[in-house]
Amino acid sequence: DNLLAGQYLAEVTREVISDMEASKYQMAEWRVSIYGRKLSEWDKLARWFYVHQLAHPCIRWLIQIPRLYHIYRRMGEVKNFEDMVNNIFAPLFDVTRDPSSNIQLHVFLATVVGFDCVDDESIEPSEVFKTGSSPPPPAQWTGPSNPPYSYWMFYIYANLAALNHL
Repeated sequence: DNLLAGQYLAEVTREVISDMEASKYQMAEWRVSIYGRKLSEWDKLARWFYVHQLAHPCIRWLIQIPRLYHIYRRMGEVKNFEDMVNNIFAPLFDVTRDPSSNIQLHVFLATVVGFDCVDDESIEPSEVFKTGSSPPPPAQWTGPSNPPYSYWMFYIYANLAALNHL
């Protein structure tokens, strides 16, 4: 998201890929973030990857999902946790069901090897569920606090498992 649409980063990335080709047996796993603020994040990332021709047999990509619900909720970018889950996973379900709906994203996803959920783990969770209690569904998680790690992991796992069954 800048005026150059990531051109400089793509040039540096291609240069590093070129250097790796020269050393024959090197592989890399690079990380990029999907934040869950907007549905368009996957389109922007896939377009950057595709337009700048960053696919390479030596490179695999890992998707980082920063646990920043509390920030995006406070800024008004999402109204509940369900918005984030939908922004992260709806484009993946769409392209998995119909790869021709977004060829750029389909090509990019062929190089993705995993997902990671990242945050400052030194911070104690502000919400902890009592034994025997049920957490609210994502549409009802509307408060300003970040859901606990286990809540994030459940919804990431559930969506990835559903995607893998398509």
